[in-house]
Amino acid sequence: PATDIYKFQNVQNQKYVEVEGTGFSGRTRVQQYYGYTTNGLLDGKNQQWLLIPAGTVGTEKVFYIINYGFLRYMQSGSGVTAQEGNEADRNQLWFLQPGTANNQFYIKSVSTGTYLETLSGNNSDGTSLQLNTYSGKADQLFTFTHFSGITVARDFTNTQFLNITPSYNNYKGLDAAGVENTNDIQLKIWDLQNGNRNQQWLAVRGSDGFYEFRPQLSQ
Repeated sequence: PATDIYKFQNVQNQKYVEVEGTGFSGRTRVQQYYGYTTNGLLDGKNQQWLLIPAGTVGTEKVFYIINYGFLRYMQSGSGVTAQEGNEADRNQLWFLQPGTANNQFYIKSVSTGTYLETLSGNNSDGTSLQLNTYSGKADQLFTFTHFSGITVARDFTNTQFLNITPSYNNYKGLDAAGVENTNDIQLKIWDLQNGNRNQQWLAVRGSDGFYEFRPQLSQ
């Protein structure tokens, strides 16, 4: 998986992992539910997840798993919850370990060493996910489905200028109207023109793993 938006589905019961519908504040359950693309205000984003690289532990890469609708971090502990991000909290770090089939993964907590799983034999919507020791069974396997955006890993440097293009047309890009370096300038989608500074954006990665994009005009 890459730094991107995914839905992930349990191999055994085919349910999707989501944050229940009260996740804008505090500690919220992570549960299983049937798949949908719309869900009121969230428009289905409580079943969409960002996978943000968070370095390595030992020799293995680790990730933050962040719900796209609530921007809450999946966290291990006495259960599986979604909470505000805390860079110092190892309960918010996860290993993604490949299964035997393509695009299937075990999701292991860095802190507890236990694995995300559904309740064996339970297909009920709204059932909380849990953590358990490794079993290798299908209730601990999840299939990742790329939902939108880029399809390969990106790890930009803090000195790398980029074009930002819409998924529907890679020949157009985000354009800062005009060439002035002022506040409140208009942003638009325009034909890409190689080398134009008003279409170049600097990717600056913060300590939380998210990127800030700054126009080259401001440098």
